[in-house]
Amino acid sequence: MGAVAGSGESEKVEPTGVDPRTLLQLKSLGYLGGSSEQKYVLEGTGVDPKDRKEVQRLLFFGIYSSLPVPGRITMLREAVAKDPANPALYSNLGDLYTRAGRPREAMELYRSAIDRGIRSAWLFSRLGQWYLRQGKRNDAISLFEAAAQLNPSDYESRQNLAVAYRETGRFAEAEATLNVILRSGEQFAPAYNEMGMVWFQKGDLITARGYFEKAAQLDAAYQLNLGRLYKSQGETARARACFEAFLTAKGSSPEYASMIPQVRQEVASVQ
Repeated sequence: MGAVAGSGESEKVEPTGVDPRTLLQLKSLGYLGGSSEQKYVLEGTGVDPKDRKEVQRLLFFGIYSSLPVPGRITMLREAVAKDPANPALYSNLGDLYTRAGRPREAMELYRSAIDRGIRSAWLFSRLGQWYLRQGKRNDAISLFEAAAQLNPSDYESRQNLAVAYRETGRFAEAEATLNVILRSGEQFAPAYNEMGMVWFQKGDLITARGYFEKAAQLDAAYQLNLGRLYKSQGETARARACFEAFLTAKGSSPEYASMIPQVRQEVASVQ
């Protein structure tokens, strides 16, 4: 390694692939770029070895300490300043910004990482999610497409890309994107749920129902769309069971806090 750092020449390193099941496990831990097909260039200009322990210390305490979130954000910002080419720092700092309700800073962080040349699927995907939430669907599509190209096995990015396609009326592209996931054999509930939405908006309720039922079978959290479809078809007992299952699965989740009162009203409407 000393020869590489001191030679003035670049060394190209191409990582090996990771199978989809392992990748899904890595994604749940925040390492979404684990199998991106990309090359990294080592030019001897990274973090100084004497700072490495300090960066690791800041990362560890930024993730695992019991300090309030603002203090942990300060730690990770310091770590980014010391090691601006480290993708894990951006991932964890972005998570903290999101927890703190600071989306603008999360978006600026992800954009700065991209501008610095970091090419990880999770990075493009997370920035795309923020654009999608803001209704900037065309910007989101570009980012999700980049994520899918960097890491074809990142099913979360592909599913989000399908959402953006559907919401812009590009149903054929949404369906094709989801079929990549479904034909892989991976039992990925969000993809089945989104395929149900595609067919629902196309007006084929029978096909939509099948996909919604498959999603709910795989993950109890995906009951809401199925319950609403049952309700529209007059199957009130089934609708109520779905709504109650959704509340059990997501009732205490901050992410769904704004939806819970409406779902409770829907439960009452099918008593």
